[in-house]
Amino acid sequence: MAIYGSKSANYGHRQVFFADGAVSPTDKGNMSSPLENEATVTFTRIQSKSKRNPKNGVFKQQRVGPVSQRSTLTIGHETSPHDKTEQRPTSSSDIVIRRTIGKSLAVRGTIYDQNVSMIVDTTAMITLVNEKLIPANNEDSETLTLRGLSEQLVTGKIIKNTSLDIDRVNIQWDVCKAPLTDDVILGLDILDTLGAVINLSTPTLTINNKVINAAFVNSRGEISIQQVCIKRTITVPPNSKMTVTIKTNKSADQEFILEPCPLTSCVLVSHVVGKGNSCPLTILNDGNRHIRLKKGTSIGYIE
Repeated sequence: MAIYGSKSANYGHRQVFFADGAVSPTDKGNMSSPLENEATVTFTRIQSKSKRNPKNGVFKQQRVGPVSQRSTLTIGHETSPHDKTEQRPTSSSDIVIRRTIGKSLAVRGTIYDQNVSMIVDTTAMITLVNEKLIPANNEDSETLTLRGLSEQLVTGKIIKNTSLDIDRVNIQWDVCKAPLTDDVILGLDILDTLGAVINLSTPTLTINNKVINAAFVNSRGEISIQQVCIKRTITVPPNSKMTVTIKTNKSADQEFILEPCPLTSCVLVSHVVGKGNSCPLTILNDGNRHIRLKKGTSIGYIE
């Protein structure tokens, strides 16, 4: 991570990545919208109350396909509360090795008619844009010195009145172009002006009273966590379970874990370890009344 700016009234300390001159910017396209389930397949009447885990109210893990260990990822930007600590399988004589995966929060946006990934970073005092996204004929004004890794100094330039679209919310802003590995870093200057509210549990970014879906990305710019939502309103009868099919954007050989999120007190959602672009998911109603899940209800996250 790198630090830009000096301890002046205008710019504080900030940590960012700087790109090597020969390396093209990371492709962060395909920031898809929240995943949706496709269809209700099965109803099954249950005879007795299920044994619920008092900690998270979910079923025992449901294995759909094999899953291998995930590789260690380099930490980029700041770590979030969603960081996972992983533990390799060990015997009693082995040393337990714990690994932390760092993630950043990103939203979709547009700059100079280019679709980009925008990192939400409250530790950045100003908003930064990858210099490769700025047209060559754009006039710049003030020059800044950005301090990178190992005291590396990099020059950045302020571009006045740059048009940014943050998920269709347009704003004219003075940004700093710099040799980044990210597309755009939304700094505290623009977030504070827009009255931004960051919700890491959803995850969403609210600006100008508009709720924008966000996603956690790892240090390579890949989306690592995606929200799973109900595509249409469904009703789960009392003392019944419903099986639905979840469509993912994973390839046939990609593995994933679906982590359910809490719903009402009577509804349980299964954990899933899956592979490929679809998997079954079980929703159980162990109460004595019908439960209605509205369109757009978040039922879990895929990682």
